[in-house]
Amino acid sequence: MLRGPSGILESQILLLEGKMKNSSENLNAEHVIPLNPFQSPDESHVTFDVDSFTKALDRILGNQRQEQKVSPGELVGSLKAYMNEMDHELAQTNVGKSFTTQKRGASSVEAATSESAGPDSGAEDAELAPVDADMNLVANLLESYSAQAGLAGPTSNILQSMGVNLPENTDFTGSSS
Repeated sequence: MLRGPSGILESQILLLEGKMKNSSENLNAEHVIPLNPFQSPDESHVTFDVDSFTKALDRILGNQRQEQKVSPGELVGSLKAYMNEMDHELAQTNVGKSFTTQKRGASSVEAATSESAGPDSGAEDAELAPVDADMNLVANLLESYSAQAGLAGPTSNILQSMGVNLPENTDFTGSSS
């Protein structure tokens, strides 16, 4: 019999051709060669050595499990320094103008847009005004829903999955009251 990948393929093709010609001599099960040339018919179980597999992976990938020993205080300090540096960079841009911020000394309900403060505002460099995340979320959702004109889209799908059904926007329907 033919062995190897090409031999197996050739024998399978011959077997199929024989079946198509209704040749009864090629239909016997003894002529079928297993598709896996490395598996003998008497191999019925697979053994798996977890330790050798783990060692092989460590050799291939390198031991990436070594944890850096950094104290929690060091990590928090470096993270805060990084965040302060990012805040300082963002304060020099116009990105902050697009957010609704809380007024100083006001509750979170009373929010004002920080459009009046310029990027070079000295008072803002010392302490940035906190962003009103809830107000920004609602404003952006409504703006996105309005851009969809009430049709199916990301915002309406997300809101409907949460059980929120917004009414049709009558400002754009053209109906006059």
